[in-house]
Amino acid sequence: MTTRLARLFFNAVVAVTVFDFPGYTNAAEPAPLPLDRWLGTWQGTGSNSGVAANLTLRFERALGERFVKVSLSNQIGPPETREQFEGLALYWPAGAGQIRGSWFDSQGTVYALDVQVFGETLLAIWHDEQPRGRSSYRLVQPGVLEIIDSVRAPDGSWREFARYQLKRTSGGS
Repeated sequence: MTTRLARLFFNAVVAVTVFDFPGYTNAAEPAPLPLDRWLGTWQGTGSNSGVAANLTLRFERALGERFVKVSLSNQIGPPETREQFEGLALYWPAGAGQIRGSWFDSQGTVYALDVQVFGETLLAIWHDEQPRGRSSYRLVQPGVLEIIDSVRAPDGSWREFARYQLKRTSGGS
């Protein structure tokens, strides 16, 4: 009986591996993402809505290297009134050179992301039914990352609410 169950299990594993079932991806290599320049841990200071803040950001490959995970921890304000804000994003290739993503944060916000790379700038547009904001991650020199967060005003213009200058503390090149 044990041999029969083992053979049945082995055949099921082979079938799933060899045949293309709906929802099953048998990709040998993850699709490339042009985000390697941002991989690593970054730390620095800036301001959020006019208040001093300390930001830690980590870009890393995740889930079989098919995604890039971005983890964010932001300490906003002086120690006696400090607010902690945390966020997590996953970016993935969406075909035809496009990158998509999802954002989740400690305030319960969830956004879809459209991600673009322009030279040394990674731009993430966050939206629900329409664009709500954008985050720009610009490599200003080796090991230095400038982040600018903006929200979309009712008239369609962008209003900056946060700006940071971070240094790479580990990983990446």
